[in-house]
Amino acid sequence: MTRRPLISLIIPIHNEEEYLPESLKSLKEIEDQFFELLFILDRCTANSESIAMQWFPDARIVKKESGKWKNSLAENFQLGFEASKGNIICTQDADATAPHDLGPLLGRLQGDVASVAPTLLTRKDVVLSQSSVLLVGEDP
Repeated sequence: MTRRPLISLIIPIHNEEEYLPESLKSLKEIEDQFFELLFILDRCTANSESIAMQWFPDARIVKKESGKWKNSLAENFQLGFEASKGNIICTQDADATAPHDLGPLLGRLQGDVASVAPTLLTRKDVVLSQSSVLLVGEDP
């Protein structure tokens, strides 16, 4: 019997409540694939936290009150990596929707690194994505 991998999904948020419902809706149908969901709130002043918790009340919240790095997004991912407990780390921006077939893809991860592209809600013409799936270790 194959053990199910522990998958952590990290979503950095910075006042993106306009896009958050559509982004989170795309994850709702595959939420059982995740071991944990972490929202990294990057100095949010709007309703991002309450929207996120309405969709996923059991998610973990990591609040960042100030930035120390020049690259805020990289810092958010690092905070998420440090707080996560999974052996597979997924990241998705708050302004992106998960591919409709992400659930089955997660079950097929092998090797060291995999990447899955989302649909960006803010700039649908952008070719490069800001969402990825990264295998970070073996089952303990």
